[in-house]
Formats: sequence, structure tokens, C-alpha cells
Amino acid sequence: HAENTFRLERRHWSGDDPSAVAALIAELLDHRPDVLVVNGTTVVQAAKKASATVPIVAASSSDLVTSGLVKSYARPGGNVTGVTSLIDVVTAKRVEILVEALPAARKVMLLQNPHWPIAKKVEGEANKVAARLRVDLVHARAGDAKELDDWLDRLPQQRPDAIVIGPHTLFSTHAGRIIDRSARIGVPVVHYRPDAALRGALLVLGVDIPAQYRRAASFVDRILKGARPGDLPIEQVTKYDVIVNLKAAKALGLSVSPTVLVRADRVIE
Repeated sequence: HAENTFRLERRHWSGDDPSAVAALIAELLDHRPDVLVVNGTTVVQAAKKASATVPIVAASSSDLVTSGLVKSYARPGGNVTGVTSLIDVVTAKRVEILVEALPAARKVMLLQNPHWPIAKKVEGEANKVAARLRVDLVHARAGDAKELDDWLDRLPQQRPDAIVIGPHTLFSTHAGRIIDRSARIGVPVVHYRPDAALRGALLVLGVDIPAQYRRAASFVDRILKGARPGDLPIEQVTKYDVIVNLKAAKALGLSVSPTVLVRADRVIE
């Protein structure tokens, strides 16, 4: 009997150079793929711009509707489907859990990439939470590695009580550097990537990334069996894990609220 085989072509984008995404997508399309699996809204945008016919599965993405990439979550239409998370709501929840963990924090900085399609929506949700909790939310922006370096250089003068990192490949690629530079001036970081906790982030509120890729594989399976991506409802992530790094808290001379420790899915000691 014929053996089922497949070929996987893989490319990696560091997040430093937005223009590099288009070139990587073009390389993959030269291989005439049956399905493109991508990660992140920026890459979904590049893939959608490059092809309106090749099925695109988002293993992870922000608000695809607000970004204009799909018509709706129930019936996406077009050639994009996959898994999405409510990034604006979850980023606001990171501000919320930070203040719960560190009640003395009054000046909180939110770092985002201004080129990100839903940056304004995220800021709006975060502003609502900050106003309710009566904290001063300062917005910081970095669109590439150079702007990130400039922001890190200014950080000692701004000296917030804590920093919440907005989701973007740029900030996951440079997570270690952001956390290290912040720690030097005694500022804790709340990140979205689970592995950032191992690099020294005080708190992480994020999704199970490997699980999202496993869900993406189910979309690929259905598409290869004949389903049209535009007919496959987009799945929204419903479970977010809380990770607390007590080792980082001790190094920074901070105490994390017991209520957050009780809720944590994982505590690093």
C-alpha cells in the first residue's frame, strides 16, 4: 500500500526586522505548500498579503477580526483559520494580576510594538483596568531592536514600579535582555511567554504554546483532507496559566501577595 508522507519546510523569524517576514513567506511559497502554518498576527498578515489562495493556519495570533484578516471567528472566510487569543483582554489581566501581586505598585509601564495591528485596542483595555485599580499606566513603544535598545537606555530615568510586556515576537526574542536590564534597576517584569519566567520574569500570564501548535495540527489535518480554511471556525484560547517566580521576587526584594501564589499554576523557587 502507498505510504503517507509529508515534507515540512521551516523558517524562523527573530522579530527584529519586520521586512524580513515577507522574504521568508516568499521562500516558503516557492515550495508550493499545501498549507502554511504561521505564528503571530504580523506573520499572518504577511502570509495573507502574499497569497489569497494557499491555506493559512495561525498556530497563535491576536485578534484576527480587528486586524481585518478574517470576517468572523465562526466563519472566517478567505484562506485564514487557526487559533487566537483575546490579547487585549489578557494583557489587561496582566496589569490586574501585577497589581494584585504587588499592591504597592503605583507606576506601571506597558511596553508594546506600535506597528502591531491591535496595539491601540490593547492600550484601551489596559487603560480601563489601570483606571479602576488607580495605578498610573505609562505607555512605552518599541518597533524594532534599535528602538528597544533606546527604550532600555532610558529605563533607569523612568524607573517604573513594574513593566508589563505586550505580546510580540520582538519582546519574546529579547525577553532575557529586557528582564536582565530591568532587574539591574530593581524593576520586576510581567511577561506573556512561559519560558520568560525561567529567564527571571516575576510573573507570567500566558498560554500553553505547545498545546496551541497541537491544535493547529488538527486544522492542517482537516485542510489536507479537503476542508476549506474559510469554513473552519477559529478557536479561541480559554485557559491561561499563571507562573510566579519567587526566586526573582527574592532577588528584587519583593513579596508576592499570597492570593496570587494560591492561584499560580506553577511557582519557581
